[in-house]
Amino acid sequence: MKLGAGTLLCAIATVLAVSSASAQPITGVYRGEIYDVPNLINAYSAWLGYELPMGQGHQPKDNWGNIENPSWQLNAWGAWVKAKAGRRLNYSVSMFPSGQGSLATCATGAYDFRFRNLANNMANAGLQRSIIRVGWEFSGSWMPWYSGNGQQANFAACFRRIVTAMRTAQPNAGFEFDWNPNYDISAADLTATYPGDAYVYTSNWSQTLLYRNDTTFTAD
Repeated sequence: MKLGAGTLLCAIATVLAVSSASAQPITGVYRGEIYDVPNLINAYSAWLGYELPMGQGHQPKDNWGNIENPSWQLNAWGAWVKAKAGRRLNYSVSMFPSGQGSLATCATGAYDFRFRNLANNMANAGLQRSIIRVGWEFSGSWMPWYSGNGQQANFAACFRRIVTAMRTAQPNAGFEFDWNPNYDISAADLTATYPGDAYVYTSNWSQTLLYRNDTTFTAD
């Protein structure tokens, strides 16, 4: 069987429960941001011979509408999650659109209402229990919410505002929040950008992202 993925980037995300040596890994796959991503994950599961219980999606960074309510994305993922018990979404959430915000402004709470909207829209789409990567890869200078250049404290404050806003809007949704620096962050910045244990779901879990540039998978 041959699964062509064109120029899509494939990333396998594995979340391991470290509290139990016998715990099974939760494995997922990222197959690119197009409307039928869940179908591509189903095809990958068939190739792998193992049902993947987690999919990964990234929000756009182009405008607030695609952060607050990317319905094209939420509805597709919601249908995939609801189709089989145990499925979850690992969702990379933008802190603000490129060129249309700042960490300092976010830290004041000016964007709180937008993330309350996102939480409500995710819940309405059936995406409770999602793992949310707020401001993913924030130590990378290519990200709009880059935490360098003296923005470490503002990043941590922005992260706390977003988590609080989403929990306030949907206190029973079971959202879990992933603090996700890029690999090249310094030890000092790790400390300065960390928002605190109350805002990050890390208890008994570790997360590993394995990126591959494969464009075609072939199995006998």
